[in-house]
Amino acid sequence: MYVLLDNNECGTVMHALHDNVVPFFVYRLIKIKEWVDKYDPGALVIPFSGALELKLQELSAEERQKYLEANMTQSALPKIIKAGFAALQLEYFFTAGPDEVRAWTIRKGTKAPQAAGKIHTDFEKGFIMAEVMKYEDFKEEGSENAVKVKNYFLYNTFCIYSYYFPYVFSFKMVTHFLYIFPLQAAGKYRQQGRNYIVEDGDIIFFKFNTPQQPKKK
Repeated sequence: MYVLLDNNECGTVMHALHDNVVPFFVYRLIKIKEWVDKYDPGALVIPFSGALELKLQELSAEERQKYLEANMTQSALPKIIKAGFAALQLEYFFTAGPDEVRAWTIRKGTKAPQAAGKIHTDFEKGFIMAEVMKYEDFKEEGSENAVKVKNYFLYNTFCIYSYYFPYVFSFKMVTHFLYIFPLQAAGKYRQQGRNYIVEDGDIIFFKFNTPQQPKKK
């Protein structure tokens, strides 16, 4: 991966291209790309404008979007970050709780216990299992419960009816029904063991035993 630094704003370059003018900066990019294609075929080349990125940081989100659209350009930072992660063989997994959601960086090929160790060494030492769902499944289903439960709609329907018609659908009846006809798992929320290799975008809940401290004599 090659990141080309320049103090010119990319918007200026784009306007120059539309005016059929090829400034020195663009000419230099072309020559560099030719060199990369010759000596490192297939390598990614990312032009990066320090002046543009600095200006974008000074703008609000709304102003930034308008500026990029007006100048027909975009920030190179997201592309650099993604390309850098890929080149370094890095990926994310997520943990979520009532207070926060966090992303943890690991190397590709990391197994579940070692990924848990990124959070705390006790997680790795006392690792039991990892409960895993994919981010795309979470996004598609809309909630953690929906990922876990296939008949989520049926469950909600019974809960609503038991609330509005307590004499017809009592809570005891609902729980009895669910006990006899257990909700089927959607198959997208899985329990994984020690040999599970964490994948990019996994949302994980780790179960572990707290290692016992040696007794003091």
